[in-house]
Amino acid sequence: VLETIPLDGFSKTNASAMAFFAGDLYLFVEASPPGCVPCLEATCGTEYEACLADAVCRDDLACSIEAADLRDDCGGLLSAEMMSCLGACTDTCFTPPRARVSEVWRFDLDGSDGATGSLVRVVDALPIRVVGAASSPCVPIGPI
Repeated sequence: VLETIPLDGFSKTNASAMAFFAGDLYLFVEASPPGCVPCLEATCGTEYEACLADAVCRDDLACSIEAADLRDDCGGLLSAEMMSCLGACTDTCFTPPRARVSEVWRFDLDGSDGATGSLVRVVDALPIRVVGAASSPCVPIGPI
């Protein structure tokens, strides 16, 4: 290992893949269920805002939504109030992983799109779920 680069705020999820193109790394991960955040905002209000402001709560909530499950190691640290209002959004937020689609993130390895190491979501929701995509080392480093 020559270097380790933390990807703060990025999660691998249940289905992930990567591809290299034009000096950038593209990461395919499961997109969050589209109605989840609006449901949490409408149902949980201030409790949801407080959870997002607390790193432990925010990470535990993200884990439970990604796993589509509440368990001790993933969602178990949520407050009773947050768990209660999350229950009202279960059908919306806990979409089975196999029913989810992928989103795409670009990690700028060479600084061609701004700061080296920038991580930007480039596609919010593909029409499919991408699992295990990769590319050959002989893929050109630039557009053809």
